[in-house]
Amino acid sequence: GEHFLSASPSLEEIRMWRIDTGRCTRVISCQENVRSMLVSQSLVLASTQSRAIEIYGLTSDEGGSTRFEDSHSRHIQSLAMHPSQILFATGGLDKTIKLWGYGERSKNLRLQKSLCGHKSVVLNLVFLLNLPLLVSADATGAIHKWDFRTGHCLYVVKTRLGSIRSLISLDTNPKIDNFIALGSREDLSFIEVRKIVPAILFLYHQRSVRSLIHKLGLQTLQVILQY
Repeated sequence: GEHFLSASPSLEEIRMWRIDTGRCTRVISCQENVRSMLVSQSLVLASTQSRAIEIYGLTSDEGGSTRFEDSHSRHIQSLAMHPSQILFATGGLDKTIKLWGYGERSKNLRLQKSLCGHKSVVLNLVFLLNLPLLVSADATGAIHKWDFRTGHCLYVVKTRLGSIRSLISLDTNPKIDNFIALGSREDLSFIEVRKIVPAILFLYHQRSVRSLIHKLGLQTLQVILQY
């Protein structure tokens, strides 16, 4: 049956529950309180109160755990997992993004790159499917796009959403990136970043998703671009 996971900030454990019966089927004992977690098909990635990263197998027969101490200089605020499950990203209060390689056989976690450029806490991280790209958003409303192979920032878009609480990447192509973002005032916006000529980017518009859904027209907002 299908399951979901829960973690309490006051308990050193992660619980797995069956959706159809509501029964707890497994308890994963952690080394300390879990602040946030991310689940894939076979792994659980968790960040803790002491800025450590812990990785657990999702099934009991996988067993064991991996732990990396002091992953950031301040608390971890965001987690992302590449579809390959061998690359993770963490974003912190220290305004940095860390890329981690994970060995499925060795169970080792290794720091690969540190990405710097955000002016505030990194709140959201999204890997783009089938592309070596990572998108991040922070508490100032800035969205960064990275080539995670080189660590190079491809562009920065400054919106007027304030703190971006949630970010979803839609279908992307070499010329256009589309995102849906939830701002600090709980406004959903559709953001389109279009490449006009090589090395030049322009944000065409940022539209209210509610306006799109209800066909009430488009709301264009002013944005600031950094190249």
